[in-house]
Amino acid sequence: MVDRQEARILLVEDEPGDASLVRQALRGQGRFRVDWATSLAEARPFLANGGPDLVLLDLSLPDSTGLDTVRALRAATMAPVIVLTGNEDAALALETLDAGAQDYLVKGEIQADALARAIRHALTRARLEQRLRDSEARMALALAGAGLGLWDWRVATGEVTFDERWAGMLGHALEEIEPRVSSWEERVHPDDWPTIRAALQPHLDGATPFYQCEHRMRHRDGHWVWILDAGRVIERDGEGRPLRAVGIHQDISDRKHAELELAREAEERRELLAALGEGVYGVGPDGRCAFVNPAAMAMLGYPEAELIGADIHALIHHSHPGGEPYAHADCPIHRTLRDGQPRRQEDWYWRRDGVAMPVDMTVTPLHRDDGVGVVVVFRDISERRAAQARDRLLLSALEAVANAIVITDPTARIEWVNPAFGTLTGYTRDEAIGRRPAELVKSGRQDKPFYETLWSTILAGQTWRGEVVNRRKDGSLYDEELTIAPVRDESGEIRHFVGVKQDISERKRLEAELIELATTDALTGLANRRQFLDRMRLEFDRMKRYEGPPTTLLMLDLDHFKHVNDRHGHAVGDRVLRHFAELLRASQRRTDLAGRLGGEEFALLLPGTGIDSARQLAERLRERVAASPAPGDGGDVGLTVSVGVASLRVSDTSPDDALKRADGAMYRAKAAGRDRVEIETSQDRDASD
Repeated sequence: MVDRQEARILLVEDEPGDASLVRQALRGQGRFRVDWATSLAEARPFLANGGPDLVLLDLSLPDSTGLDTVRALRAATMAPVIVLTGNEDAALALETLDAGAQDYLVKGEIQADALARAIRHALTRARLEQRLRDSEARMALALAGAGLGLWDWRVATGEVTFDERWAGMLGHALEEIEPRVSSWEERVHPDDWPTIRAALQPHLDGATPFYQCEHRMRHRDGHWVWILDAGRVIERDGEGRPLRAVGIHQDISDRKHAELELAREAEERRELLAALGEGVYGVGPDGRCAFVNPAAMAMLGYPEAELIGADIHALIHHSHPGGEPYAHADCPIHRTLRDGQPRRQEDWYWRRDGVAMPVDMTVTPLHRDDGVGVVVVFRDISERRAAQARDRLLLSALEAVANAIVITDPTARIEWVNPAFGTLTGYTRDEAIGRRPAELVKSGRQDKPFYETLWSTILAGQTWRGEVVNRRKDGSLYDEELTIAPVRDESGEIRHFVGVKQDISERKRLEAELIELATTDALTGLANRRQFLDRMRLEFDRMKRYEGPPTTLLMLDLDHFKHVNDRHGHAVGDRVLRHFAELLRASQRRTDLAGRLGGEEFALLLPGTGIDSARQLAERLRERVAASPAPGDGGDVGLTVSVGVASLRVSDTSPDDALKRADGAMYRAKAAGRDRVEIETSQDRDASD
C-alpha cells in the first residue's frame, strides 16, 4: 500500500441515501477522498490502477449479495474491507469476518467518529502488516545471499538448535542431525581441536567479546569442509557462567582452498516463511462467551464446552504475562462493552495449558437489543514475535561475520552493509547506503572488459567470484577477494545483489615474496639459475615452434675471482659480485635476461639477437667491466671477465646444447689469457651434439 496524506475510500452502496449519509459522516473526520460505486461491476474500474486504500461495502448489491460480495471483492483487491449493513445478525457478522472483512458496522447505528476510527484502524493494520512482510523479506534475502548456517547452543545442557543450512553444509538433511553439541564435536577434524579450544574457551570464560575460528568438519560423503565458525555468548548466569551462545557457520572451503590451492567456491541460500493465524469469538453484554470458532479453540487449547458461557476475561485474560492481575475494568473487551468504542491492540491470552500467548486483537462493538456485545478477532503473534527475535538473531549473526557483506539493489545502489564493511573500506554505513560500490572503492586498476565480464555474469543470474584491487576511503589500495551473488524474487526477477568481500592484501604480499625468493638470486637481484634456465627453455621452445629471429647466449665468468676472496675477504667478494651484476644489468635491453648461475658464473640471454651483434655487446661489456673496478675496503678492486658466445639453434635437442657451446667458448677465452670474448666453434658444436 502507498502511504498518502489523503486516504482513498471506495464506497460500494446501491442506496443513494445511505451513500450520502456515509459521505456526510466522513466530512470533517480526516482527509478522506470517497469514490462511490453502486455495484460490483461499477466498482471494478476503481479497483484497477493502484486501487483504493480501503473499501466500505454494502452486502446487498444489484449484482451480488451476502458473503459472495465480500469474497468477490477480496479476490479483486488487497485493500482492507469494512462491511456496512443493516443486518444486526451476529452470526452473519462473524461469517463476514471469516470471509476476509476487517470490520462489521451496522448502518443505522454508525456514528461519524466511530466510522472514522474504524477506517483509520483498518488502514493502520494493513500498513503494519505490509511493513512486517517487507521486513521479513529483506532479512530472508540477506541470510540467503550470505549463505550462513545458524546454531543456537544451550551451553549447560548441551542442546543445540541447528538450521537447514548448517546441516546442508555437511551434506545432511536437518532431521539427520541430532540437536546436541556432540553433532558438531564428532564431525570436527581431530587436528583442529587445539585451534578451536584456543578461541572458544577464552570467550566462554568472558575474556573475549566474541568467538571466531576456522576449522574443518566431515561431510556426509567423507571429505572435509572448511567452516568459518563465529558467535558469541548472549546469556550468562549471575556468576558469569555461559548459558546460551548463538552464532553462524559459513562454508569457507573455497577461500581456504584458494589460500592452499588458489581456488574457492561457496554459496548457499535460504528462505524464511511466516504465517499468521486468526481466531474469532463473541462476548455478550454480561462478559460471557457467546460463540467461538475452531481456530480460536485450537489456539487457546479449550474445547467449545469450556468456553461457551464462561467469563472469558476470567478464563483467558485474567493476568498480565508477569502474573499481575488484569482487572476487568482495564480489559479492552470490557471497556468496549461499556463505551461501545472499537479497539485494536496487542495483548496476552492465557492458554489452557497455562502458557501466555501474545495476540493482536481487534475488539468490535456489536449493538444488540439487550445491550452492547463485542466480536473479538485475534491472531497468535507468537510466530511474528519469534520471527522478529530470529531477525534480531540473524542480524546479530550477520553483524558478527568477519567478512564484509554488502546488499545492493539491481542498479548496484547499496541498501545495507555490515560493520566489517566499514572496517575494510573506511566508510560508515550512513556514507555507503544509497551509493554504488564503484563510487566508493573503485581504484581504476581493473579495465572496462573486466567489469563487462562481471556484470554479464551476475545479470545472467550467476555468481561471480574473483580478485580486485580496491581503494579505501583514505586512498590506500588493497587486494580484495570478492563474491557477488544475485538474489531473485518469486517471479525470477533479480532484485538484489549480495557481495561478500575479504581483504587478501597480506596473502598477495606473501605470494609475491615467495615468487621473488623462488626466482631471484638473493645477493645480486638477478634471476637465479632455475629462473634463468626456465626462461631459456621457453625461448628455445618459441624458436622451435615459430622459427623466429635468432637468440644468442652469453656465458660470463669473472677472472681470478678466487684471488679476490682470498685477498680481500668474502664481504668484498660479495661487493664485487653485486658491482658486476649492476654492470651486467645496465648493459642489457628490456627484453634481455641476466642471471647468476652460481659463484662467479653469470649468463645473459639475448632474444632476437644474432651472433655478430651479441659479440659486439659482449665486447662492450668486457671493456666496461675492465674499466670499472669495484670498491673495496682498502681501495678499488679491478676485475675482468671472460665471455663465451653461442647461438640457440633450431637443430638443438635442448637448450643445454647451447649452454655447453657457450661454456666451451668461455673456457677457451680463459685458456687464451682471460679478459676475452670467444665465439662458439665447430668443435663446440660437435661437443654439444
